Amino acid sequence: MTLTVKRPSMGTHETEEAARLIQRHSERADFRGGASDHEIARAEDRLGVKFPPSYRRFLEDLGAGQFGDQTFFGVIGPEVDSMLDVVSRTLDQRTHGNLPTTHVVVAPYGSEAFFGFDCADRRYNEECPVAEFPRDYGDTQEPNYFELDFGSFLLARIRDELGERGQFLHP
Repeated sequence: MTLTVKRPSMGTHETEEAARLIQRHSERADFRGGASDHEIARAEDRLGVKFPPSYRRFLEDLGAGQFGDQTFFGVIGPEVDSMLDVVSRTLDQRTHGNLPTTHVVVAPYGSEAFFGFDCADRRYNEECPVAEFPRDYGDTQEPNYFELDFGSFLLARIRDELGERGQFLHP
Protein backbone atom coordinates (compact mmCIF):
# COMPACT_ATOMS: atom_id res chain seq x y z
CA MET A 1 0.00 0.00 0.00
CA THR A 2 1.45 3.39 -0.97
CA LEU A 3 0.33 6.47 0.88
CA THR A 4 0.48 9.84 -0.82
CA VAL A 5 1.49 12.32 1.85
CA LYS A 6 0.08 15.81 1.43
CA ARG A 7 1.09 18.87 3.40
CA PRO A 8 0.21 18.52 7.09
CA SER A 9 -2.27 20.84 8.75
CA MET A 10 -3.68 21.21 12.23
CA GLY A 11 -6.30 18.59 13.06
CA THR A 12 -4.93 15.97 10.66
CA HIS A 13 -1.75 14.88 12.46
CA GLU A 14 -3.46 11.87 14.08
CA THR A 15 -4.99 10.85 10.74
CA GLU A 16 -1.50 10.86 9.20
CA GLU A 17 -0.07 8.86 12.12
CA ALA A 18 -2.89 6.32 11.79
CA ALA A 19 -2.21 6.05 8.04
CA ARG A 20 1.47 5.35 8.77
CA LEU A 21 0.50 2.59 11.22
CA ILE A 22 -1.91 1.12 8.69
CA GLN A 23 0.81 1.15 6.05
CA ARG A 24 3.31 -0.41 8.47
CA HIS A 25 0.83 -3.21 9.25
CA SER A 26 -0.63 -3.53 5.75
CA GLU A 27 -1.22 -7.28 6.16
CA ARG A 28 -4.09 -6.37 8.53
CA ALA A 29 -5.47 -3.61 6.30
CA ASP A 30 -8.12 -3.67 3.60
CA PHE A 31 -8.72 -0.11 2.43
CA ARG A 32 -10.34 0.78 -0.87
CA GLY A 33 -8.07 3.66 -1.92
CA GLY A 34 -8.39 7.39 -1.55
CA ALA A 35 -11.28 9.45 -2.84
CA SER A 36 -10.91 12.38 -5.22
CA ASP A 37 -11.93 15.92 -4.24
CA HIS A 38 -14.87 15.56 -6.63
CA GLU A 39 -16.04 12.31 -4.99
CA ILE A 40 -15.74 13.85 -1.52
CA ALA A 41 -17.66 16.98 -2.58
CA ARG A 42 -20.38 14.78 -4.09
CA ALA A 43 -20.73 12.84 -0.82
CA GLU A 44 -20.92 16.10 1.14
CA ASP A 45 -23.61 17.39 -1.24
CA ARG A 46 -25.65 14.20 -0.94
CA LEU A 47 -25.49 14.41 2.87
CA GLY A 48 -25.90 18.19 3.05
CA VAL A 49 -22.81 18.64 5.26
CA LYS A 50 -19.17 19.70 5.09
CA PHE A 51 -16.83 17.06 6.49
CA PRO A 52 -14.29 18.11 9.14
CA PRO A 53 -10.61 18.35 8.04
CA SER A 54 -9.35 15.12 9.65
CA TYR A 55 -12.17 13.06 8.10
CA ARG A 56 -11.56 14.65 4.69
CA ARG A 57 -7.90 13.69 5.03
CA PHE A 58 -8.89 10.09 5.82
CA LEU A 59 -11.13 10.03 2.75
CA GLU A 60 -8.36 11.44 0.53
CA ASP A 61 -5.69 9.03 1.78
CA LEU A 62 -7.57 5.81 2.59
CA GLY A 63 -11.14 6.15 1.32
CA ALA A 64 -12.85 3.50 3.48
CA GLY A 65 -12.04 0.07 4.77
CA GLN A 66 -11.02 -2.20 7.57
CA PHE A 67 -8.05 -2.71 9.81
CA GLY A 68 -8.30 -6.00 11.66
CA ASP A 69 -11.74 -5.95 13.27
CA GLN A 70 -12.10 -2.16 12.94
CA THR A 71 -14.33 -0.83 10.14
CA PHE A 72 -14.36 2.75 8.88
CA PHE A 73 -17.02 4.10 6.51
CA GLY A 74 -15.99 6.51 3.79
CA VAL A 75 -16.03 7.40 0.11
CA ILE A 76 -14.61 4.81 -2.25
CA GLY A 77 -15.48 5.92 -5.74
CA PRO A 78 -17.99 4.92 -8.36
CA GLU A 79 -18.00 1.18 -7.60
CA VAL A 80 -19.34 1.63 -4.11
CA ASP A 81 -19.49 -1.16 -1.56
CA SER A 82 -22.55 0.03 0.36
CA MET A 83 -21.31 -1.74 3.48
CA LEU A 84 -18.47 0.80 3.66
CA ASP A 85 -20.18 3.80 2.03
CA VAL A 86 -20.62 6.73 4.42
CA VAL A 87 -23.46 8.18 2.33
CA SER A 88 -25.51 4.95 2.30
CA ARG A 89 -24.89 4.26 5.98
CA THR A 90 -25.71 7.81 7.06
CA LEU A 91 -28.85 8.13 4.92
CA ASP A 92 -30.06 4.76 6.21
CA GLN A 93 -29.67 5.95 9.82
CA ARG A 94 -31.40 9.23 9.02
CA THR A 95 -34.33 7.36 7.48
CA HIS A 96 -34.65 4.41 9.88
CA GLY A 97 -32.93 5.60 13.03
CA ASN A 98 -33.96 9.25 13.53
CA LEU A 99 -30.40 10.50 13.01
CA PRO A 100 -30.41 14.31 12.63
CA THR A 101 -29.48 15.68 9.20
CA THR A 102 -26.26 17.27 10.48
CA HIS A 103 -24.85 13.94 11.70
CA VAL A 104 -22.59 11.51 9.80
CA VAL A 105 -22.02 7.81 10.59
CA VAL A 106 -18.32 6.82 10.36
CA ALA A 107 -17.98 3.39 12.02
CA PRO A 108 -20.08 0.61 13.54
CA TYR A 109 -20.05 0.02 17.29
CA GLY A 110 -21.51 -3.40 17.95
CA SER A 111 -24.97 -4.10 16.62
CA GLU A 112 -26.83 -1.48 18.63
CA ALA A 113 -24.77 1.67 18.10
CA PHE A 114 -22.36 3.49 15.82
CA PHE A 115 -19.70 6.19 15.92
CA GLY A 116 -20.22 9.46 14.14
CA PHE A 117 -20.07 13.21 14.41
CA ASP A 118 -22.36 16.22 14.19
CA CYS A 119 -21.10 18.50 11.40
CA ALA A 120 -22.87 21.44 13.06
CA ASP A 121 -20.78 20.95 16.23
CA ARG A 122 -17.54 22.57 15.05
CA ARG A 123 -14.80 23.03 17.59
CA TYR A 124 -11.12 23.87 17.46
CA ASN A 125 -9.79 24.06 13.90
CA GLU A 126 -13.21 23.20 12.41
CA GLU A 127 -13.08 19.65 13.80
CA CYS A 128 -16.14 17.77 15.09
CA PRO A 129 -15.90 15.47 18.12
CA VAL A 130 -16.63 11.79 17.51
CA ALA A 131 -19.37 10.28 19.66
CA GLU A 132 -21.19 7.01 20.14
CA PHE A 133 -24.81 7.13 19.05
CA PRO A 134 -27.38 4.40 19.74
CA ARG A 135 -29.26 3.22 16.64
CA ASP A 136 -32.41 4.95 17.92
CA TYR A 137 -30.59 8.24 18.61
CA GLY A 138 -32.66 11.41 18.32
CA ASP A 139 -32.28 15.17 18.75
CA THR A 140 -33.19 15.06 22.44
CA GLN A 141 -30.45 12.63 23.48
CA GLU A 142 -26.97 13.62 24.57
CA PRO A 143 -24.15 11.95 22.64
CA ASN A 144 -21.47 9.96 24.43
CA TYR A 145 -18.25 11.68 23.26
CA PHE A 146 -15.21 9.50 22.59
CA GLU A 147 -12.58 11.66 20.86
CA LEU A 148 -12.01 15.32 19.98
CA ASP A 149 -11.86 14.67 16.23
CA PHE A 150 -11.94 11.90 13.64
CA GLY A 151 -8.13 11.69 13.43
CA SER A 152 -7.87 11.00 17.17
CA PHE A 153 -10.68 8.45 16.88
CA LEU A 154 -9.01 6.68 13.93
CA LEU A 155 -5.62 6.58 15.64
CA ALA A 156 -7.14 5.27 18.90
CA ARG A 157 -9.01 2.48 17.06
CA ILE A 158 -5.87 1.47 15.12
CA ARG A 159 -3.79 1.47 18.31
CA ASP A 160 -6.48 -0.56 20.09
CA GLU A 161 -6.38 -3.12 17.29
CA LEU A 162 -2.58 -3.30 17.60
CA GLY A 163 -2.72 -3.46 21.40
CA GLU A 164 -0.82 -0.17 21.61
CA ARG A 165 -3.43 2.18 23.07
CA GLY A 166 -1.81 4.65 25.41
CA GLN A 167 1.73 3.79 24.37
CA PHE A 168 4.06 6.29 22.75
CA LEU A 169 4.88 5.27 19.20
CA HIS A 170 7.86 7.63 18.87
CA PRO A 171 9.62 7.89 22.25
